[in-house]
Amino acid sequence: MKTPVVRPKFVAGNIQHRSGDELALDAGVRKIGLRILIRRSLVFRTTCLVALCLVAAAHLLFPALSAAAREVPRLVILNSYHPGFAWSDGEMQGLVERIHEVHPGIELPIEFLDAKRRPGRKHMVRVKDFLLEKYRGRKIDVVVCLDNPALTMALRFRDELFPGVPLVFAGVSDFSLELANGHRNVTGVAERMDVGGTLEASLALHPRTTRVYVVNDETLSGRAARREAEPVARSLPGRVEVRFLPAGTFDELVAEMGSLPPDSLASILSFATDTVVESRSLADSTRLLTSAARVPSTAFTKRGWVMELSAAGS
Repeated sequence: MKTPVVRPKFVAGNIQHRSGDELALDAGVRKIGLRILIRRSLVFRTTCLVALCLVAAAHLLFPALSAAAREVPRLVILNSYHPGFAWSDGEMQGLVERIHEVHPGIELPIEFLDAKRRPGRKHMVRVKDFLLEKYRGRKIDVVVCLDNPALTMALRFRDELFPGVPLVFAGVSDFSLELANGHRNVTGVAERMDVGGTLEASLALHPRTTRVYVVNDETLSGRAARREAEPVARSLPGRVEVRFLPAGTFDELVAEMGSLPPDSLASILSFATDTVVESRSLADSTRLLTSAARVPSTAFTKRGWVMELSAAGS
């Protein structure tokens, strides 16, 4: 599959783009409201999300001023995961490079939330308390939230952590306007997987399939991926039954994948952290689970900013 390159078009304070994929981001310059309509293919490049996120920060929040003429903005980046996690490493690389092009001397505090390895609410509260102490009394112009845990925490504790500070997000699954309900000055780029198109292609390749087993973990991003998949599951032909496998340990999931019936397919949405909080990279967990399966399997994996489809099974 050829990877589409999306080049944003900047017009009078709005970001708009139309092509085979359809994406419209309409954000006001002074009062940022959200109207995000995304119908995206499975594969997308770093340039699309990073460019749009940075344009939202640099052009909408600081409109009509050249980089040299305006004061260097004070940013805080909330990274949902940990260094070495390929998806967020790719996000960070693109984001930092682009910001440094606009503001070469800018200081970029990056706070890693470690949400894949410590997904519980108690950990989020501890991180919030740490950030509250660290940034109390400091002037912040923009907070950049990468992925679901960062945006969820920033919105939930916004009045304590960064009252009134604009939020720019990227890589957020299962995004809806209700998520930012009651909040002003929030904008960003949602992430959508083409679960329906992928399952339709799988069923066309394997027309005798009667059951599809879906795998996701219980992290914030894993649950968001499941919420995206549930309406698709209900829309599949009546002859196909979709079952969401219960969360378990890696060993339990390996055993489950190896015992799936021969008339089935497996679809791995996102599984990086198991129920005993053992964490693996998405690439490693995908290899582990698909190699255990004796039926055709698809997996939504992310390397850097590129989302790809992998298949295994006979």
